[in-house]
Amino acid sequence: MARRLTFNLWAAALLLVVTPPTGAQSMRFEAGSGSNPPPAPFVYDPLTQTSAANTRSHKAATNPTTLRTTLKTHDSFTIEAFAKPVGKWKTKPRQWLPVLAFADGDEVLRVGIRRSTPPHSYNWWQARLDRRNESPLDLARSRYNGLSMVRNDTPWRHVAFVWNAAERRAAFYLDYQLQASATLDAAPKWKLDGLTVGGDSLSKTAAVFDGLIDEVRVTAKPLPPWQFLRVTNVNLKGASFAPERSPGLPDGFGHVDVRLHYGAVGDGVHDDTEAIRRAFADNDNRVPVEYKTVYFPAGTYLISDSIRFSRFMVVRGAGRDKTVIRLKDNAEGYATPDEPKPAFAMGYDWPYVGRTKRQRAGNAIGSYIFDLAIDTGRGNPSALGLDFHTNNHGCVQNVDIRSGDGAGMIGLDFKRGRPGPCLIKNVSITGFDHGIAAAHREYSLVFCDIKLQDQRVAAIVNGGNVLSMENVQSDNGVPAVLNRGGGLVVLINSQLRGGAADATAIDSDTASLYLRNVSINGYGTSVLETTTPRDQPSRSLARLTDRQIDEHFTGPLSHRFEPQAKGSLKLPIKQTPDQPLPPVSQWTNVTDFARLVKDGDWTAAIQAAVDAGQPLVYFPPDLRYAITRDVVLRGKVRIFLGASPKTSIATPDSDRPEAAPAFVLDPALPTFTFHMLATRHIRHPAATRLILEHCNTGHVSASPGCGDLFIENAGGKFRFGKHQRVWGRQLNPETKGIPEIVNDGATLWILGLKTEYLSTQIVNRNGARTELLGGLMYPVHAVNDETLPMFINENSDISLVHAVSVYKKNYKIYMHDTRDGPTGTYTDWHWVGGRPIMNLYRSSGRAGTE
Repeated sequence: MARRLTFNLWAAALLLVVTPPTGAQSMRFEAGSGSNPPPAPFVYDPLTQTSAANTRSHKAATNPTTLRTTLKTHDSFTIEAFAKPVGKWKTKPRQWLPVLAFADGDEVLRVGIRRSTPPHSYNWWQARLDRRNESPLDLARSRYNGLSMVRNDTPWRHVAFVWNAAERRAAFYLDYQLQASATLDAAPKWKLDGLTVGGDSLSKTAAVFDGLIDEVRVTAKPLPPWQFLRVTNVNLKGASFAPERSPGLPDGFGHVDVRLHYGAVGDGVHDDTEAIRRAFADNDNRVPVEYKTVYFPAGTYLISDSIRFSRFMVVRGAGRDKTVIRLKDNAEGYATPDEPKPAFAMGYDWPYVGRTKRQRAGNAIGSYIFDLAIDTGRGNPSALGLDFHTNNHGCVQNVDIRSGDGAGMIGLDFKRGRPGPCLIKNVSITGFDHGIAAAHREYSLVFCDIKLQDQRVAAIVNGGNVLSMENVQSDNGVPAVLNRGGGLVVLINSQLRGGAADATAIDSDTASLYLRNVSINGYGTSVLETTTPRDQPSRSLARLTDRQIDEHFTGPLSHRFEPQAKGSLKLPIKQTPDQPLPPVSQWTNVTDFARLVKDGDWTAAIQAAVDAGQPLVYFPPDLRYAITRDVVLRGKVRIFLGASPKTSIATPDSDRPEAAPAFVLDPALPTFTFHMLATRHIRHPAATRLILEHCNTGHVSASPGCGDLFIENAGGKFRFGKHQRVWGRQLNPETKGIPEIVNDGATLWILGLKTEYLSTQIVNRNGARTELLGGLMYPVHAVNDETLPMFINENSDISLVHAVSVYKKNYKIYMHDTRDGPTGTYTDWHWVGGRPIMNLYRSSGRAGTE
């Protein structure tokens, strides 16, 4: 029988005693007088899986209170409460404002707000244990503008301290997220009979907490965070917030779980809008840049309004067949067709100074969505499934977007200003007027493995952007592609099916097309292309009825060292190998070997993690991983996984990246993937297939017989050499004054390249072969150096299809092309819809070729 715990409270206080089925003693305190608002109308106890009314909160600044418990020194316990600061918080450095404190005895425990020291003073949440004759034990995560920071507009927060007596382990949680923990050499010698709510009776300054406190509970058991109290706007029953163990993400990955940490239910019945919004409000757009991963466990998350969030964010689900974000049927605000409204929206809105209307610039850096489905429900005709906006790098991968009744305006929307560059991979879209819609001239979009069906107006609409598309399958009676306004669409290895006899599959007007290996079935017209030559009023129209288009491009062809127009290089195209993540039980946390780190050198720790025998090694965020010696990738390891695109491996400074310590691929490895983990040097001597995805790439040292190299959604300074065969999808180098890409004898195929700043875009030399299909060259500034070529081709083969954005002064020289000594300088530009576009440039500059 659990012991009943008692309080000494002021008059009219309400006492609730909860005895959970486990038999752990628990007490809960709620203020019973005054009119102070609570954090929410209901409080939910996961131990009993029931809700209770929550009517008032305690104003601590005017009424600190001491509660008497029957806990003993040797007991495990959890103390928790909800707290909301209401003052201006201009506290003195090191001052404590305790929410809860065991404030008598030999050792003092405080949970509350503390002021850091100058010069960067700010208020932050912390737990501290003052131990006699020992240094204080601080439990906190002091991050500028992070979760623990207290701002003047701070909302209600849940704070908890957990003591596990058997393990002698102390832990501090803020909003159900572990901030810090520590194992003590000896158990504290505290007296636990006096818990002060809202103050600290032993403080020399008699500090009190200037704010509201609600739902204090003490439980004689070390609770996990999913058993802490919750406050909710709805009356819950039977909801569990326990995290998934497999599949899912492991403890220590550095993510937040919308169920565990923010109280989303995910049962398809309760409205999770506010819980999800809070998750993103707490974690997105961190400055300084601090990526966060927001995880949606398996379930259906019902929303009734738009979920919007900003940049520097990774969103992961448990799988497109397991995690569904579903818009409520007939949701308010989704019934006006001329007012589109997203269900889910990622991106960063930035107003230009002097503009009366908010415009969007290229500041939505680093938005990622993986492994979930978005369903816009029924009766929502103005819905946008996913309004996606990111710049430089970002990805939508393994995602389904669908309309419950076929209605809705756009499935995947890129019409906000200047979307991309980014990678859209393995995405299916069902229903909506338009499956994919893009606008604006910057900054280019790359699509791979896209399925579109049951659209009502068109599958893909492009209003001026640059779309590089591979393996698109469209099953529609309406046009598959509408291309307008100076846009460029590259479409290869695709199937467009189901069109009516009076319909056109691809309709391009005052825009540019490049098509290769495209099969078209059912449509009366395969391609309808209308062009208006620059400075000429006449318009020309071309109509194709071919069912199999081997190659078609908007003319004219530009070429050097060619006896006749031969089209593009048509390099062989290989797909990036599919290497799915193994179950979490087969992941190794590199920080489990942190004991081997010496003077900041992680070499031994990373090697030990590799040799632990698991297929995946992951690298949590907020740490600097540096190596001073080579690390050999061998045994069962197949994947290195970083927690965010910012995660990287550092090496000693050197002007020669090939001399830096390297990750060395063992010849026995069939495939190895670096995912969201930037490296400076990889040594690739074996036939191993190497995959670099969602990260900045460093130098890859290749040897004869090295395997294929696949790069997806990556930035960096790209340098390729002899022996290498490279397939790149969505590359975004941004260099100044040096070439963006140097191909020194390799075979290089690129789908979607975006560049930036004044430099030569590609140097192709020493028998290299380079094919670029789609992308945007963006010099940003006026090109005042009239001798600077956009491309250089020396005794090599090259073919290029791309667009250019230039607003001041363009390159005077498009190509310096050399073959066996003589150099031809190509200076012509094609103008389509008021912008320069290279429909196709082709050169066979290798000696002895035609």
